[in-house]
Amino acid sequence: QGLANTAWAFTALVVLNTPAMEAARQQTLRKIAEFNPQHVANRARSLAKVVFANEAVFDAAASACFGQMRAFGTQGIVNIVWAIAKITYTNEPLLTALSSVALDTMVQMGTVDLSNLAWALATTVCVGEAFMASISAAALRILPQFGSQDMSITAWSFAKLSIADQPLFDAVAAPSIAKIRDFGAQSLGNTAWAFAKRQINHAPLMAAVSEASCRLVSEFRPQQLSNIAWALATLNITDKPLLDTIAEEAIRKAADFDPQNLSMTAWAWATLGLTHEPLFDAVASASIEKIDSFKPQELNNLAWAYATLGLSNAPLFAAISSAAVKKIDQFNPQDLAVTALSFARLEISDAPLMD
Repeated sequence: QGLANTAWAFTALVVLNTPAMEAARQQTLRKIAEFNPQHVANRARSLAKVVFANEAVFDAAASACFGQMRAFGTQGIVNIVWAIAKITYTNEPLLTALSSVALDTMVQMGTVDLSNLAWALATTVCVGEAFMASISAAALRILPQFGSQDMSITAWSFAKLSIADQPLFDAVAAPSIAKIRDFGAQSLGNTAWAFAKRQINHAPLMAAVSEASCRLVSEFRPQQLSNIAWALATLNITDKPLLDTIAEEAIRKAADFDPQNLSMTAWAWATLGLTHEPLFDAVASASIEKIDSFKPQELNNLAWAYATLGLSNAPLFAAISSAAVKKIDQFNPQDLAVTALSFARLEISDAPLMD
């Protein structure tokens, strides 16, 4: 009990004192057989929440789980599945057993348990549509009780697994609009991304997301800015006020954007046929600094975006060429074709890359 409470306290205070957590880890390994189901679940969640991943502890916890699986209760089961997903711990027999118990107890789960379970299973990609259909059915029964974060996480999870559950998405839209002022930056980004991923253009919901995003844009991290821009472009929504607001914020935060954020942002504006030179200048500068970290698809998306809008940025394309040559064997045929076409459109002759 003391070990579980100590780990929980460090997590609640967002304190990662590695020596203390390491001492608790060692003691956990010695005393794991004495842990009851709640202790096991709390310990696993605490370590995962502070990203203090240690395979030995989770192996020990997994062994402790099998003998008392049915005694965990719904929250204990969800906590363990969540912890496994959070640290990407691989144990297929454990996940299969936990999923089986979760399926049997799903009717007893509350909103947080259901959304956390959906997130964990989407993150580990360990179940199929039949299991997610059970989560959907359980969620639909109590959807009015869902908070903004629960709704956005659930929608994100189904979209992540490419599950086209139209009744669930239709049901999520109305309460999301009603509670839109409760949505934080991450919930707004997740919701927009989820509906766009499933190609669902729910105009009233997207209008509500737009209004809330304009109000909270200063709180948006790079991923949320790029996700909403990507969603608008994917759904072919030219929301100029929101896009201009995102552009201004993206320019301020461009140095913090990672390669995916940068390429997605450029791709979004190009897909909508919109030029924003200050934004593209900021994206180019930030991309050059990080060009060696770009994956092939990110490189060709970036090149395609600038070429589509007729923006010839010599330093950027020189950097794209240099990075592409280094990892050309990782390019698939489409990556190669798009990159070559982008250089050709801008009449950039780059012999090393074309060779």
